[in-house]
Amino acid sequence: MFIDDAIHKMTDLIKGACSSAEIEDATFQPAIDMLNSGGVDVQVFVYDKDAPSLKG
Repeated sequence: MFIDDAIHKMTDLIKGACSSAEIEDATFQPAIDMLNSGGVDVQVFVYDKDAPSLKG
């Protein structure tokens, strides 16, 4: 699977879920399935927008 295919699939799922506000439920399992079978590797960076800046 190419990244464009994955983006298109997830975009369609999100658009379909927007009316019901169940985006997480509609996208979680398909995303996991793509990671496991489609060869898609996704990295997610979580941050706290209210946390102070890191000094370094």
